[in-house]
Amino acid sequence: MESGVRFVAVDMPEADNLTIHVMAAVAEREAQLISARTKAALAARKARGLKLGKPENLTPEARQAGAAASRARAISDMRTVAAYAGALRSQGLSLQATAAQLEAHGFKTRKGRPWSAAQVKRVLDRQNTVLELPRKCGSEVEQRPLLPVTSNRRTQQALRQRAQAWC
Repeated sequence: MESGVRFVAVDMPEADNLTIHVMAAVAEREAQLISARTKAALAARKARGLKLGKPENLTPEARQAGAAASRARAISDMRTVAAYAGALRSQGLSLQATAAQLEAHGFKTRKGRPWSAAQVKRVLDRQNTVLELPRKCGSEVEQRPLLPVTSNRRTQQALRQRAQAWC
């Protein structure tokens, strides 16, 4: 309505702006009432001493599985962002400039908010790569364990030494 484009409902073509505004206000009020009734019912159930939620979701195993699924979803969602941010950083862009480029190209955080330099750094730090180092014990190049990419030189050096010691 704020865009100035006329809205026409297929099931009610005679509705004008006033009618649509009134219907939207009624729908918003109904949503508030439903929310209040639901909260009151949950509070009453809790006051009676009953547990809320599915009991099978409250076990430690279910909680661990839920956390693992959430972590896996976060990793898969950020793979593209991490790859793009890594490419931008390899071109010499600062963290802030990388965040601005992510915004400019439509990338959003998991919560749909704008990117900050600290978030870009965290995504890059969490990004995992497979280091392939020539195996000293044999002639083949072998895949090494996944090592996190980090901007800290000492940590990076320690991780490389650990990977080399692996063979």
